[in-house]
Amino acid sequence: MKDGFSTGLNRIIMQSPVVLMGGRAGGEFLVDFVTDNISRFGYRPEDIAGRDLAVESLVFEEDRPGVELALEACASSGASECVLEYRLKTPSGGIVPVQENRVFHACRDGEARTWQSALMDVTDRKTAEEEAGSLGGNLTRTLDAFRIGAFEYSFERDDYTISGFRPQGGGLSCCAPSP
Repeated sequence: MKDGFSTGLNRIIMQSPVVLMGGRAGGEFLVDFVTDNISRFGYRPEDIAGRDLAVESLVFEEDRPGVELALEACASSGASECVLEYRLKTPSGGIVPVQENRVFHACRDGEARTWQSALMDVTDRKTAEEEAGSLGGNLTRTLDAFRIGAFEYSFERDDYTISGFRPQGGGLSCCAPSP
């Protein structure tokens, strides 16, 4: 019975977009376990878990100082959870943007801490954000080219802003019927 359960659970994990890992927090955050679906980033579980490998070594070099600083600040503050975004390097030299949700647990001795992470590829979201920014720039250039202005209402501020073309000589004018 247990074998069937383990097989089913492993199948679910392998289909999940979320990679789970965890370990010990000391001077470094050492990885003690990782789910098999780490393969989606090009790694094998045995490449990472149980090898006294610091999870920070998987972070793209340019992002590493900021990630290490943020994790240490989060861990030392007593926070129970830390959410980070950074670029993960793959064994083939590729780079994958990821979001990591890390949870910290205090051990009984009160000193050592353990952690668990959920790591998710956010490439699609990052690509969509870049495309949206590009489309916004294209819209602004189009409005300027056709000398069109667009109003946008903000519910939070209860006001309007205008983008695009603005007539020469100052502000906008509006004509009201004479009394």
